[in-house]
Amino acid sequence: MPISTSPLPLPTDQDLPKDVLRRLRDRPPISIYRLIATAPQLLIPWTDLVSALYQSTVPARLREIAILRQAASAKSQYELHQHGILALSNGLSKEEIALIISSQPVTTLSAAENLVCQMSEQLERNATLDEATFTEARSLFDNRQFIELVILISFYCCVARFLNASRLKVESGNPLEGRSSPN
Repeated sequence: MPISTSPLPLPTDQDLPKDVLRRLRDRPPISIYRLIATAPQLLIPWTDLVSALYQSTVPARLREIAILRQAASAKSQYELHQHGILALSNGLSKEEIALIISSQPVTTLSAAENLVCQMSEQLERNATLDEATFTEARSLFDNRQFIELVILISFYCCVARFLNASRLKVESGNPLEGRSSPN
């Protein structure tokens, strides 16, 4: 999906309340946070949810696999770029990332990783899991991890729609380079 050459304008520091500015300064300077701050009442709850998702019992590698596969299914270039960087920091190789973001079924990773790719695809495309995927996920993950994975993937479905609709451009440079999370 091509990124528009006319993205939405990002608010300046002068446009934002002090608590929102503090939160922005406490996070990496990624454009998604600045764009969300256009609706200042949303930034702090949004970043709180991101923090909670990154503190879940889902292993970091599995989390980034889920996000990458969902982003690829949604054709979210901004999300793919940022989480490609985070995936490298969380132990994925460039070859694994290429496999995960391809349009081919993922079958050569671990059973849990293959399943998470399937879950991400289904939640992005169908907004639910088919019975076989649901049953396999329930047998592989405990209740908490299952819920955390479904909420994680569902949240990133929202992220992709927001990013694609707003046509946010990838920043020059890599503000997430060397980081393991967007927090």
